[in-house]
Amino acid sequence: MLDVVAEMMGFALNQVLHAGEEPEPVGMGSPMVAPYGAYPTADGQTAVLGTTSDREWRRLARDLLGRPELADDPRYAHNGDRVRHRAELDQLLGAWCAQRDLAEIQRRADEAGIGNARLNGVRDLAEHPQLAGRGRWRQVDSPVGPIPALLPPALARHWTAVSGRVPALGADTEAIRAEVSRPR
Repeated sequence: MLDVVAEMMGFALNQVLHAGEEPEPVGMGSPMVAPYGAYPTADGQTAVLGTTSDREWRRLARDLLGRPELADDPRYAHNGDRVRHRAELDQLLGAWCAQRDLAEIQRRADEAGIGNARLNGVRDLAEHPQLAGRGRWRQVDSPVGPIPALLPPALARHWTAVSGRVPALGADTEAIRAEVSRPR
Protein backbone atom coordinates (compact mmCIF):
# COMPACT_ATOMS: atom_id res chain seq x y z
CA MET A 1 0.00 0.00 0.00
CA LEU A 2 2.83 2.40 0.81
CA ASP A 3 4.26 1.79 -2.67
CA VAL A 4 0.95 2.70 -4.31
CA VAL A 5 0.56 5.86 -2.22
CA ALA A 6 4.15 6.84 -2.99
CA GLU A 7 3.47 6.35 -6.71
CA MET A 8 0.31 8.48 -6.49
CA MET A 9 2.36 11.18 -4.76
CA GLY A 10 5.03 11.22 -7.50
CA PHE A 11 4.39 14.83 -8.51
CA ALA A 12 4.67 16.00 -4.90
CA LEU A 13 7.74 13.82 -4.23
CA ASN A 14 9.46 15.40 -7.24
CA GLN A 15 8.62 18.85 -5.89
CA VAL A 16 10.16 18.00 -2.51
CA LEU A 17 13.21 16.16 -3.85
CA HIS A 18 14.09 18.43 -6.74
CA ALA A 19 12.68 21.85 -5.88
CA GLY A 20 13.00 21.61 -2.10
CA GLU A 21 9.43 22.81 -1.57
CA GLU A 22 6.87 20.86 0.45
CA PRO A 23 3.30 21.16 -0.87
CA GLU A 24 0.82 22.37 1.74
CA PRO A 25 -2.14 20.10 2.45
CA VAL A 26 -5.45 21.70 1.51
CA GLY A 27 -7.77 19.56 3.56
CA MET A 28 -8.26 16.26 5.27
CA GLY A 29 -11.53 14.76 6.21
CA SER A 30 -14.67 13.09 5.03
CA PRO A 31 -17.85 14.79 3.89
CA MET A 32 -19.79 11.76 5.17
CA VAL A 33 -18.38 11.41 8.71
CA ALA A 34 -17.86 13.82 11.59
CA PRO A 35 -15.74 14.44 13.44
CA TYR A 36 -12.95 13.32 11.17
CA GLY A 37 -10.04 15.54 10.36
CA ALA A 38 -6.53 16.81 10.93
CA TYR A 39 -5.84 19.00 13.93
CA PRO A 40 -2.62 20.90 14.77
CA THR A 41 -0.98 19.92 18.05
CA ALA A 42 0.92 21.90 20.68
CA ASP A 43 4.25 20.47 19.44
CA GLY A 44 3.80 21.52 15.82
CA GLN A 45 2.59 18.15 14.52
CA THR A 46 -0.83 17.33 13.10
CA ALA A 47 -3.02 14.64 14.63
CA VAL A 48 -5.62 12.87 12.51
CA LEU A 49 -8.64 11.83 14.57
CA GLY A 50 -11.97 10.48 13.52
CA THR A 51 -15.03 8.49 14.36
CA THR A 52 -16.95 6.09 12.17
CA SER A 53 -19.88 5.27 14.45
CA ASP A 54 -22.06 6.73 17.17
CA ARG A 55 -20.37 4.42 19.69
CA GLU A 56 -16.94 5.76 18.69
CA TRP A 57 -18.24 9.31 19.03
CA ARG A 58 -19.34 8.61 22.60
CA ARG A 59 -15.89 7.13 23.40
CA LEU A 60 -14.18 10.12 21.81
CA ALA A 61 -16.26 12.57 23.84
CA ARG A 62 -16.10 10.69 27.15
CA ASP A 63 -12.78 8.88 27.14
CA LEU A 64 -10.57 11.01 24.92
CA LEU A 65 -11.85 14.52 25.51
CA GLY A 66 -13.14 13.90 29.04
CA ARG A 67 -16.42 15.60 28.09
CA PRO A 68 -19.31 13.22 28.93
CA GLU A 69 -21.84 16.01 28.38
CA LEU A 70 -20.92 16.03 24.68
CA ALA A 71 -21.52 12.28 24.42
CA ASP A 72 -25.05 12.81 25.74
CA ASP A 73 -25.79 16.00 23.77
CA PRO A 74 -28.69 15.31 21.35
CA ARG A 75 -27.13 17.67 18.77
CA TYR A 76 -24.37 15.08 18.30
CA ALA A 77 -26.31 11.84 18.89
CA HIS A 78 -25.96 10.44 15.37
CA ASN A 79 -23.45 10.88 12.57
CA GLY A 80 -25.88 12.94 10.47
CA ASP A 81 -26.28 15.31 13.43
CA ARG A 82 -22.52 15.56 13.82
CA VAL A 83 -22.05 16.22 10.10
CA ARG A 84 -24.48 19.16 10.39
CA HIS A 85 -22.42 20.46 13.33
CA ARG A 86 -19.03 19.69 11.78
CA ALA A 87 -17.66 23.22 12.23
CA GLU A 88 -18.41 23.19 15.98
CA LEU A 89 -16.87 19.75 16.45
CA ASP A 90 -13.79 20.63 14.41
CA GLN A 91 -13.33 23.76 16.49
CA LEU A 92 -13.72 21.77 19.70
CA LEU A 93 -11.25 19.05 18.64
CA GLY A 94 -8.87 21.65 17.24
CA ALA A 95 -8.78 23.55 20.53
CA TRP A 96 -8.30 20.32 22.50
CA CYS A 97 -5.44 19.11 20.27
CA ALA A 98 -3.76 22.53 20.27
CA GLN A 99 -3.20 22.16 24.04
CA ARG A 100 -1.51 18.72 23.80
CA ASP A 101 1.45 17.19 22.07
CA LEU A 102 1.04 14.44 19.50
CA ALA A 103 2.35 11.65 21.75
CA GLU A 104 -0.24 12.42 24.44
CA ILE A 105 -3.06 12.66 21.90
CA GLN A 106 -2.12 9.34 20.32
CA ARG A 107 -1.68 7.60 23.66
CA ARG A 108 -5.06 8.81 24.87
CA ALA A 109 -6.75 8.01 21.55
CA ASP A 110 -5.30 4.49 21.61
CA GLU A 111 -6.54 4.01 25.17
CA ALA A 112 -10.01 5.20 24.13
CA GLY A 113 -10.06 2.99 21.02
CA ILE A 114 -10.22 5.97 18.66
CA GLY A 115 -8.55 5.77 15.24
CA ASN A 116 -5.67 8.20 15.03
CA ALA A 117 -2.49 8.96 13.16
CA ARG A 118 0.17 11.57 12.63
CA LEU A 119 -0.34 13.47 9.39
CA ASN A 120 2.84 12.98 7.40
CA GLY A 121 4.06 15.47 4.86
CA VAL A 122 5.52 14.63 1.48
CA ARG A 123 9.06 14.94 2.87
CA ASP A 124 8.10 12.32 5.48
CA LEU A 125 7.04 10.03 2.63
CA ALA A 126 10.25 10.69 0.69
CA GLU A 127 12.31 9.82 3.78
CA HIS A 128 10.16 6.87 4.88
CA PRO A 129 12.50 4.05 5.91
CA GLN A 130 10.34 1.37 4.26
CA LEU A 131 10.85 2.86 0.80
CA ALA A 132 14.64 2.72 1.21
CA GLY A 133 14.65 -0.57 3.14
CA ARG A 134 12.61 -2.32 0.46
CA GLY A 135 14.74 -0.97 -2.37
CA ARG A 136 11.95 1.17 -3.87
CA TRP A 137 14.35 3.94 -4.96
CA ARG A 138 16.55 3.84 -8.05
CA GLN A 139 18.92 6.38 -9.54
CA VAL A 140 17.99 7.81 -12.94
CA ASP A 141 20.49 9.73 -15.05
CA SER A 142 19.59 13.33 -15.90
CA PRO A 143 21.30 16.41 -17.35
CA VAL A 144 22.19 17.45 -13.77
CA GLY A 145 23.47 14.02 -12.73
CA PRO A 146 21.79 11.04 -11.09
CA ILE A 147 18.47 11.76 -9.35
CA PRO A 148 16.27 9.52 -7.18
CA ALA A 149 13.11 8.05 -8.67
CA LEU A 150 10.67 5.46 -7.37
CA LEU A 151 10.29 2.08 -8.96
CA PRO A 152 6.74 1.35 -10.14
CA PRO A 153 4.63 -0.05 -7.26
CA ALA A 154 3.60 -3.24 -9.04
CA LEU A 155 6.54 -5.37 -10.13
CA ALA A 156 6.22 -9.11 -10.58
CA ARG A 157 9.20 -11.43 -10.18
CA HIS A 158 10.26 -11.44 -13.79
CA TRP A 159 9.34 -7.87 -14.73
CA THR A 160 12.09 -5.37 -15.29
CA ALA A 161 11.50 -1.71 -14.60
CA VAL A 162 12.56 0.46 -17.51
CA SER A 163 14.99 3.11 -16.35
CA GLY A 164 15.50 5.64 -19.09
CA ARG A 165 17.50 8.83 -18.90
CA VAL A 166 15.70 12.10 -18.18
CA PRO A 167 16.32 14.11 -21.36
CA ALA A 168 17.64 17.64 -21.38
CA LEU A 169 15.11 20.37 -22.09
CA GLY A 170 14.44 20.36 -25.83
CA ALA A 171 16.50 17.21 -26.51
CA ASP A 172 13.58 15.40 -28.14
CA THR A 173 11.76 18.36 -29.66
CA GLU A 174 12.68 17.65 -33.29
CA ALA A 175 11.90 13.92 -33.03
CA ILE A 176 8.49 14.67 -31.53
CA ARG A 177 7.72 17.30 -34.17
CA ALA A 178 8.68 14.87 -36.92
CA GLU A 179 6.47 12.15 -35.46
CA VAL A 180 3.48 14.47 -35.01
CA SER A 181 3.77 15.96 -38.50
CA ARG A 182 4.20 12.60 -40.25
CA PRO A 183 1.16 11.77 -42.41
CA ARG A 184 -0.94 8.87 -41.13
